[in-house]
Amino acid sequence: MTMIASEPWRRETDSSTGRAYFWHPATGEVRWTLDDSESMRFDQATRASDPVKGLLHYQNRLKKAVRLVKFPKIEKFRRKIAKYRAIVSPPPPPPRKGRKKRKTSGFLGVCWDAARGKWKASVKVGDKRIQIGRYDDEEVAARRYNEYVQRHDLGNQLNDVDATGKPLPTTFKRSSRFHGVSWHANRSECQWRVQYRDPTSTPAKTKTCHVGYYSDEEVAALAYNEAVIAAGLDHIRVMNRVDASGRPLPKDQD
Repeated sequence: MTMIASEPWRRETDSSTGRAYFWHPATGEVRWTLDDSESMRFDQATRASDPVKGLLHYQNRLKKAVRLVKFPKIEKFRRKIAKYRAIVSPPPPPPRKGRKKRKTSGFLGVCWDAARGKWKASVKVGDKRIQIGRYDDEEVAARRYNEYVQRHDLGNQLNDVDATGKPLPTTFKRSSRFHGVSWHANRSECQWRVQYRDPTSTPAKTKTCHVGYYSDEEVAALAYNEAVIAAGLDHIRVMNRVDASGRPLPKDQD
């Protein structure tokens, strides 16, 4: 930009950026020492290194331009400010989609196979889990589980069925008839959980000892008795009584 040497142009310095500009007291006209090519280089360097500084620079220039009214580059500075503001404060990212809710089955021996998009029926025999099959319908998978357990006489707990033979979900809350046994509804197998509390483990806190999961409630009750006796706590913990045949007696028969 060519400087006009005649008075009364005055040289001032921008307090925020330290850049010099010239203004005319009589007309209010402002002229900056940066020409267009220098302004372009300033924008490129500032956007890459310190966009906040660039935003502040053009905000101050716009304030002076508005105050002097006759300054012809108000719209230009507004565009610059909008550009820097987009860099300094980018628009918020779109909201993240929530995690897909994991499917859980209400039937014994049935779980959701997310990889294949089907209901998988399986049964645990000893330490092995046998895969029965995969089905589009959850109730069909529950039927196949019941049929497999009955056909091979495995003794695993079956899904309850109504008068028509339709399997009934087991997601309702159950309570055990025996000491140390509770219903664990989040597992597709071995629904009865056995635990006991050991008050002698630490002086400050009673420890809860986990024994295992069992498909049969009476087997779980006997496992509780064995674990408590093995820990030497049978004189402290309430035991499940057994009849002459060795079957545990429910709590209401104590």
